[in-house]
Amino acid sequence: MAKGRTTKTTTKKTAAAAKPAKKKSGLGLEYILYSKKNKVAYVTINRPEVRNALNSEVREELAIAIEDAWLDDGIGVIVLTGAGGKAFSAGGDLSWIVDPKKKVDAKYMLVHYRLATAMRCCGKPIIARVDGYCVGGGNELNMLCDLTIASDTSIFAQAGPLVGSAPIWYGLQQLQHSVGDKKAREIVYLCNRYTADEAMKMGWVNKVVPQDKLDEEVDAWCKS
Repeated sequence: MAKGRTTKTTTKKTAAAAKPAKKKSGLGLEYILYSKKNKVAYVTINRPEVRNALNSEVREELAIAIEDAWLDDGIGVIVLTGAGGKAFSAGGDLSWIVDPKKKVDAKYMLVHYRLATAMRCCGKPIIARVDGYCVGGGNELNMLCDLTIASDTSIFAQAGPLVGSAPIWYGLQQLQHSVGDKKAREIVYLCNRYTADEAMKMGWVNKVVPQDKLDEEVDAWCKS
């Protein structure tokens, strides 16, 4: 019997060892990409399969990266973007929200506040590099950035009333400062979609460029 138990335990250990581990960065990041080059910190939401939807893990990792860049004296500016070329972020991860195993509790809220605080208190300017959909929580993330440069194919919108979600983590509260109180209410209540050019005319976006010129423009602003 002892030999049998040993064999079973060994088999379990072998199976566990064969299971591939998630790749993590030096900061323990799994859902975002984080790199530094020429005094610029690049923070990329890396969930293109779900249009860079935001869950608690993503928000926490974004906060970790932004705090790290903030404290790095070798960094002068932070660029925040989404992977895949289809979305900056499509907003909150609804599959996470409806999962009965997940809880919208104090811990969940603290992650939101940590990210919002890191972004608004950061001593380095944060540029939102928007390429594709910038919707709901994704737009709240955009509003927490200091500047926004978007490709001409990008779409901006809020979606809270459509999915029963409230703006609870300070990002959307910045919208009225960019477009005015009445227009901000219209954007939030009606959930219409706006092109990048329309968003720029409202003061929602700083600069709109062709998609193939986006990186060039962002680099130019980082060097300014």
